[in-house]
Amino acid sequence: MRFVGVDAWLSDLEGALTEELAAGMERAGEMVAAEARSTHDYENRTGLLEERTMVGGPVTTTTNHVTVLIVADTRYASFIEDGTSRIRPRRFLAKAAERRASGIDAELAVALHRAGERVSR
Repeated sequence: MRFVGVDAWLSDLEGALTEELAAGMERAGEMVAAEARSTHDYENRTGLLEERTMVGGPVTTTTNHVTVLIVADTRYASFIEDGTSRIRPRRFLAKAAERRASGIDAELAVALHRAGERVSR
């Protein structure tokens, strides 16, 4: 038995997976950034750290990984996240990602479903 068009279908699936997983990861990144902005235990005197917590660039897709950076674009964000010799770490980004883990999983599941739907038409 020989299946005709399998190579083309697999190529289409690969392209759809790349696009849909990137879009899903972008949505997941926005969700984590919003969580980090709204739920934290640091004192927010100026609002600058909240204002500058966002997705920090395009999604990177490789054979084994889909990655999005969440950044807090201030000179002191790493001091808040990681702590210093004088202050304890506040881990507002890491905790936001942990709290939104099920949402991240859900976004990626939707992306996989969309990719499958695209190529099965």
